[in-house]
Amino acid sequence: MRSATVRRLANLIRFKQHPTETACWIWTGYRRPDGRCSYEDTSAHYAVYRLVKGAEPTGRLKPRCGRKDCVNPHHMKEL
Repeated sequence: MRSATVRRLANLIRFKQHPTETACWIWTGYRRPDGRCSYEDTSAHYAVYRLVKGAEPTGRLKPRCGRKDCVNPHHMKEL
């Protein structure tokens, strides 16, 4: 992913603590009317997952922490 995209994504995430694997990464960007976090034409969860993990998820993503606005890829469970 280009560095401009990395910067744009990073600017849309608020960290509850330092950006660690254990902290929630709270999405502050656009939310669809149904409440889902969105980045450009995809889910914010998928965009951040691809950026950090360097791979496509194999299924749907759901945060294990229970926060729908958490986009930390280390919190994601693939369904």
